[in-house]
Amino acid sequence: MSFISIVIRWFQDRELKSRAREHAKFGGNLVEQEVLARLGPRPGWDPNNNLEHGHIAHDLHNRAEIEELEEDLRHEEDEMSHHPSPGALNASLVFLFCAEFVGSSLVARALGLENPEKSIVAALLACFAFFVTFVTVRSALGTSPRPGEVPRRSPWFSLFVVVYAAFVVSVAILRVDETSASEGSSTGVDLASAAVMLFATVGPAAVAESTMRRRAPAAFHTKEIRKLRRRLKEARRAHSRAQNYVDAVARQEAWWDYESGRLRALYEREFRSVRARLTPQPTGATLGQISASGQPAGADRVFLLSKGGSSDEHRRSK
Repeated sequence: MSFISIVIRWFQDRELKSRAREHAKFGGNLVEQEVLARLGPRPGWDPNNNLEHGHIAHDLHNRAEIEELEEDLRHEEDEMSHHPSPGALNASLVFLFCAEFVGSSLVARALGLENPEKSIVAALLACFAFFVTFVTVRSALGTSPRPGEVPRRSPWFSLFVVVYAAFVVSVAILRVDETSASEGSSTGVDLASAAVMLFATVGPAAVAESTMRRRAPAAFHTKEIRKLRRRLKEARRAHSRAQNYVDAVARQEAWWDYESGRLRALYEREFRSVRARLTPQPTGATLGQISASGQPAGADRVFLLSKGGSSDEHRRSK
């Protein structure tokens, strides 16, 4: 407790004593009113009638929800262990796109383009190769309208196949023309070189599509794990906040009980002291005051008895 708090408490206690002396003069004990005026009503935990306490009680008893979230998180992590890491798959996609960009650069060079036009066309061609390969395979696999039903092939499948075939044939023609013009070799060698260059150009896009299909379930479980961890963190934080609130209420109750007891004792001591001084005390009979029965009254009788004789012996002696 700081020095300022000690000084403030001393002045407050002094004021309470003054109020107790004032009340004692008029005979009214107002200790409960004084305690209530200084400390306010006693804090308490009432979740049935206090809306805020009701919400805190709900967060305090959410252990079942926390255990359920922990169980779901363990299940998702077990499922995730059966799939490749999304980070590794993403790195593979980046590598495949770079390989596709290099292959598209060769196609752009065959068109006679130079930088920066060649880089721009290569980037666009790589993106198109990824896209057309992805939608062609997806349309071939089809989708199921409802869970458990047989997937249906997309009605756009034929169009996507035609576009993909035109793209592949165009790349093949350009590669054949480039190899035949540069090397002047036989037709078989030209076709083999064109096929290799075609696979080098279109192959990364096909591998990337397969990688993306493998990435889908891993990405789903990763998303679920992230969501469950966030919910579990929020539930634990709410439970901890509720527990801290309840502990704070308990500390306030203990402080109120201690302080109210101290103030009551201070008030009652001062009040009774003043009342004792103001209330007249009865006095005993003197030695010369004898009752009508001939007996000394009060303190004189006690005095005579203390001398060793009784009242009867006193009368016989007279």
